[in-house]
Amino acid sequence: MITSSLANPFVLLLNPEEVLRAMQNSERLQGLQRRVFRPLEDSSAVSGLARDAASFDALIDGDLEEEDPM
Repeated sequence: MITSSLANPFVLLLNPEEVLRAMQNSERLQGLQRRVFRPLEDSSAVSGLARDAASFDALIDGDLEEEDPM
C-alpha cells in the first residue's frame, strides 16, 4: 500500500519526524552492517600542511606584488 508521502517524497521534507520514525522502525535498515570509519592521517599533520600551503601562498603573492610595476 502506497501512502501519499511515499508517492511524493517531497512531502517528507515537511515532516522530518515521520522520516525519523520510519527509519527507526525499518527492519531493512536495522539489518545493515555498521562500521565506524576513522581518518588515517593525523589531524596535526593536516593542519601543518595547511599552514605550509598558506605560507607558500603568501610568499608567492608577495613576489608577484613586488614584480608588478603598476
